[in-house]
Amino acid sequence: MDNSVKELLYNNVLDVIEIIKKAYIDTQKYYAEKNEPYDFLYFNMYRTFTKGYCYQFTRFLRDIYKDAKIAVKDIKYAPIIHIYTVIGDSAYDIKGSRKIEDLVYLDEDEIKNIEENHYEVPEEVYNVMKNYLDDYLDKYIKDNMK
Repeated sequence: MDNSVKELLYNNVLDVIEIIKKAYIDTQKYYAEKNEPYDFLYFNMYRTFTKGYCYQFTRFLRDIYKDAKIAVKDIKYAPIIHIYTVIGDSAYDIKGSRKIEDLVYLDEDEIKNIEENHYEVPEEVYNVMKNYLDDYLDKYIKDNMK
């Protein structure tokens, strides 16, 4: 990712979150047409990404923001509580930018523990959503780099 694209994305994290939401909705529609239910796609996106699949939301953000950190409010409950993605000086989740004090950053071992204890999205579904996300991001970058 060149510096101008990186700057665009870092200055517009909330736009990227909206793109992730759009990709989620399109993934829901895709699987609804195929009549293949998945728990990840069953609820509305806010419930999905705040009740067990918050790590998956972080995973999408970390695919874009390679230096993003994962944080929680209380380290002793890290494997089972809500996760935030810290990009720059701000914490984010599905609801956008969050003003949260005293977040604890997780190291790679703690992140692996979270991966094992949060709901997992089937790889096929993850890849379908990632394809939608990549297409929307490419369009967003093209439209905003003029």
